[in-house]
Amino acid sequence: MPWRPEHEYWKAVVGERLERLGYTVTEEAAIGGGKTVDLQATRREEEVWVEVETGRSDIPGNITKLSGLPGRKVMVFTTKTLLAEYETAAKEGLGPDVLLLNTSDLGRLQ
Repeated sequence: MPWRPEHEYWKAVVGERLERLGYTVTEEAAIGGGKTVDLQATRREEEVWVEVETGRSDIPGNITKLSGLPGRKVMVFTTKTLLAEYETAAKEGLGPDVLLLNTSDLGRLQ
């Protein structure tokens, strides 16, 4: 996949926030079958999986990819429009406990 500055920037911002919260963060965490998730964060027994969405990837595919993973799922959308467009699909695919954020809402990460 070609390097995308916006995606890499937000992945770094979210990763740094999680590290400040005491998580150990792995970028492009392998989940098998040649697939990766943008960020995997662990803190004690807690595991968090994060996908950053700029609108340039297969968002429905990322929802499916996250659905099979244990732990908490977080999707960070770079625009409110994008979040609104995929909110229903993400909640249906990942359950009501999925944390859906816009980049202006990163303070809600815990």
